[in-house]
Amino acid sequence: MKKMVVLTLLAISIYSVGASSATLKTGPVAAAKPPGITNRGIRCVAQNFSPKPVSVLGQVVGGDGAVLFEKTISLESEHTDYVQSIYGGSGFRYCRFAVANKNLVKAWLEVEDDSSTSVVLEAK
Repeated sequence: MKKMVVLTLLAISIYSVGASSATLKTGPVAAAKPPGITNRGIRCVAQNFSPKPVSVLGQVVGGDGAVLFEKTISLESEHTDYVQSIYGGSGFRYCRFAVANKNLVKAWLEVEDDSSTSVVLEAK
């Protein structure tokens, strides 16, 4: 009986730690298109691995820390959606996400060069 109580408390504490809210962010990418590329888009994407709908605040952030675009999206269970695509510009961009549980929501930044995904960076 004592083992069962200890295991139950351990499971609850592990779940509670993982269930805390978190901010996830990617590394930066250059906003300017490289030579030979006509269009470069940067997209922030989130995916819900939870059995319930979740709310995700996604931001496209400039290299100086200024928020260039912000949107809260509601993700149904096991769905993926993007916050925003930004084309052009100079400097660097990265994605930042506020999530309720970083173990149930995965997020990333995609770079699209001439309609093909060229870079994917995971938000951690």
